[in-house]
Amino acid sequence: YYADPANGFLPFSLEFFLKMVPIWIIDVVLVSHLFLRKVRVAPDWQTVSLNTELITIQTDKQSYKLNPKHISHISVVQHYATIFLCTSEGKEEIEVRSSLKKLMEQLPEDLFIQTHRSHIINLAFIENLVNSVDGTRVRLKQTDDTLPVSRRQLASVKQAHKEFEEVRYCQNTITTNSIGN
Repeated sequence: YYADPANGFLPFSLEFFLKMVPIWIIDVVLVSHLFLRKVRVAPDWQTVSLNTELITIQTDKQSYKLNPKHISHISVVQHYATIFLCTSEGKEEIEVRSSLKKLMEQLPEDLFIQTHRSHIINLAFIENLVNSVDGTRVRLKQTDDTLPVSRRQLASVKQAHKEFEEVRYCQNTITTNSIGN
């Protein structure tokens, strides 16, 4: 028996089997590809960037409850950090007195990466890497900002961005296959 949204439970049939074989093959190939390449997969096939769990950014005097998927990047100048948010209402900036290290400890490590001694970037907001006269920079989606990438961090930024995009692509493919039933 299998569940049919229109007719309830129906006995397993050859017609159902033939409809499902292409989807099963795609799923098996995708999962095999991921594990053979040893790509990090988000838990339970959930897109990291779709995580809606709020995080608390704690400073000495204040605390902010923020959705990590709305944080595009964080920049620090001296002892003041600016948290850049992109929401449906538009762009917003929050200034806090905190070090980059303390902020990085409060953020989900699978969604954020430190690209420079004064910048943290949300991997979901990276559009591409651009080579310029003053070094490599990251162009951000929705903001058109470019931020520097240190030479020491360049390889890890490229790798983290590649893995993030592969996981997102695989999750979108699996979601599309599930909806297409």
